[in-house]
Amino acid sequence: MPAPKTVAENEWFCDAYRKRRCIVPMNSFFQKNSSGNRYAISRQDGGPFGVAGIWENWRDPPTRVWERTFAVITVPANELIAPIHDRMLAILQNNQFPRWLSDETDPRNLLVPFPADQLAVSLQRSRR
Repeated sequence: MPAPKTVAENEWFCDAYRKRRCIVPMNSFFQKNSSGNRYAISRQDGGPFGVAGIWENWRDPPTRVWERTFAVITVPANELIAPIHDRMLAILQNNQFPRWLSDETDPRNLLVPFPADQLAVSLQRSRR
């Protein structure tokens, strides 16, 4: 089986990756493990962070209305997230925001796992 294509290579995403990058602000995100347990992932200091994303405009065929959508980018999990899932969101360091948003066509070396020692993980209890 061939290796999956990266966001830079995938025909659905490569144009947006080169020309329409964005940063999705968050203060946490949730990840489920294979058993269905849900974990909240945030920064150790509780501060907000930015996730690498791409955006696109497309015309909805039935309505002919232009829509704007975005997608977040994932990277291999760091050692903290790996026991939960094999992928994690591509969290950018704050000082990397200008470069991610620049005209540079391929800043893929920014798409790396965020340092595990800067993240916190907590199991979320079911609300049944």
